[in-house]
Amino acid sequence: MREKMIELICAGHIDQVRELCASLGVPLDLRFADLSRAKLNGADLRFANLRRAILRRANLNEANLTRADLRNADLSRADLSDANLTGADLTGADLSGAILWRADLTGANLRGAWMHGVDLSYLRGVAALEAAP
Repeated sequence: MREKMIELICAGHIDQVRELCASLGVPLDLRFADLSRAKLNGADLRFANLRRAILRRANLNEANLTRADLRNADLSRADLSDANLTGADLTGADLSGAILWRADLTGANLRGAWMHGVDLSYLRGVAALEAAP
């Protein structure tokens, strides 16, 4: 069933997968999933477990990733513009080359995140990031 869910998500049917998970009373668990180049723009991924997921070059434009678990996820070159990452855990995530234009990182945990080549000038909620030594 997990493989079918990942296949549906990669095909842009995230809403159907969320509804299925809700009807079964299970959380959206995408740990270790390869979602490279997935079209997830506008997707509702609140509270999703994406720990160690591979989201290279994924389109997460305007996605809601509030409180998502993205620990050690590969988000390199992903498009996260206008995404809501409020309270997300990005500990150890690879964000190198990611597009974060107007992304909201309020309360997000970026401890140990790799952010090489990321333009931080248009982020929202990054006062702590700017003040870090």
